[in-house]
Amino acid sequence: MFGVPVIELSLDANFHDVIESAFKLSSNFSLPVIIRTTTRLLQSYYASTPQNTVELGDVKVEKAAPKLTPLPGKIFSSPADQYHLKQKEKLGQIESMDTYLRLNISEYREGSKRLVISSGRATAMVDEWMMRSKGDVIDHIRLLTIFPFPDEYLAQHLTRYESIIVIEEGDDIVETSVKRLLFNCGVTSVSVVSRQSRLPSKHNARPLYLKSTVGELTSTLVAELLEGYVQPELTIQETSKNQQKIKGHLCAGCPHSSSLYALNMAKKLSSEALTVIGDVGCYTMGIGDAGYNTFDTAMCMGASISLGVGIQSQYQRCKEPRRVISVIGDSTFFHAGIPALIQAKKRSVPLVVMVLDNHVTAMTGGQQTVNSTDVSISQAIEGLGIEVNVVQPYDMHKLTHSILDALSQHQLTVLLVSAPCQLYEGITHSPTYAVDTSLCVANSCRCQFRCQHDFQCVALSLDTPDMKYPYTIKANIDEQMCNGCGACASLCAHGAIKTKKEML
Repeated sequence: MFGVPVIELSLDANFHDVIESAFKLSSNFSLPVIIRTTTRLLQSYYASTPQNTVELGDVKVEKAAPKLTPLPGKIFSSPADQYHLKQKEKLGQIESMDTYLRLNISEYREGSKRLVISSGRATAMVDEWMMRSKGDVIDHIRLLTIFPFPDEYLAQHLTRYESIIVIEEGDDIVETSVKRLLFNCGVTSVSVVSRQSRLPSKHNARPLYLKSTVGELTSTLVAELLEGYVQPELTIQETSKNQQKIKGHLCAGCPHSSSLYALNMAKKLSSEALTVIGDVGCYTMGIGDAGYNTFDTAMCMGASISLGVGIQSQYQRCKEPRRVISVIGDSTFFHAGIPALIQAKKRSVPLVVMVLDNHVTAMTGGQQTVNSTDVSISQAIEGLGIEVNVVQPYDMHKLTHSILDALSQHQLTVLLVSAPCQLYEGITHSPTYAVDTSLCVANSCRCQFRCQHDFQCVALSLDTPDMKYPYTIKANIDEQMCNGCGACASLCAHGAIKTKKEML
């Protein structure tokens, strides 16, 4: 650990308190402090309040002429062991500090013989499982202070358990420290289970094997680990069956969802075979079910246009009748899309480029884009001598025809699909939509609930509005989740989805 304190953030931690404590440690002990985090945590939203807002004062900058002052006496590196001893003394003092230990959160239950120790992002997953499963029989320690490891704090508790399961992301840092602590305490009766362990099954011949540290730690995997830990008599299939399968999705009213749906419709209706290339952003979900499996490939940030130029050029060279559509986001376009677009213009490549402009860098926390401040995407593209067709995504039939028209021109064409991100602060949402059950033809409809199964908006579901007719299922819109984009209304062939004003 390089001999410096390490604090690992988790979703349930008060970020402000943790960071404030880290600065105090650094200042009091003249040491750097590492706050370890992960991509998922950095992309989470943390509400700012007057209590957790840090006001920065004015920074005084003194401009002075450069000056080199020789130090008196001789300069020679001292033996490193002296500094190592001082470093160990500091770490020992930090380990016993109440302010350091209070960063950890513990839940103990009388008579419990099993303990979960979690750190980082895994903590929220453990909490989620404990809320809806057998969490009342397990104690839980949410560990933030990774180094120096709180030996004395944990030693007074660990020895009373029969078994401990450690759930952490990445390498087995916490697991190794727990095993070392138990060994130093002379405890051999406590078994430590982790993500890499092998759990024996009581009533089944086949044991339950847990996955290695390779790959992302997901809530489903954590649930399987804990189910197998609490109920070792279950098989792998049974533990998976007990967990709710959470499917990835874009937000309700997300303009990317409508754009990907329209693009997928264009792929089916086009007279030419299409290759659709995605890029990096929320819309990358177009590579899977959440984005209707629209993308044929997606490589890395900013690569969609350059890949499209190369692939479309090769199709022409081989006289293969296929067209390429490159999809790129607004911030990624400014980041790496413009040089490739210049190449497409220079080579006269008949590429169709869709720029998805949601006015914000949504995937990494809602930062402003260049386009949302001073520079217009359409003006930047027109400055290259390329015509831009600006469209909005929520009328998906119209957007589909715009894509087909762009393909029919057989020249470099740019579609700027523009609509704000529904999570962006300051947006005034339109009136929410509702289903007119008298017009919804329910499960007798030949569209097979296209508005819900096909479009897959998370605000849409299927419901039984009248329990007198339990087999009559109709579409339903969650008013709390609906952002009023109206995309689903454009899909309903019977006009059953209307705004609240139209329903009056």
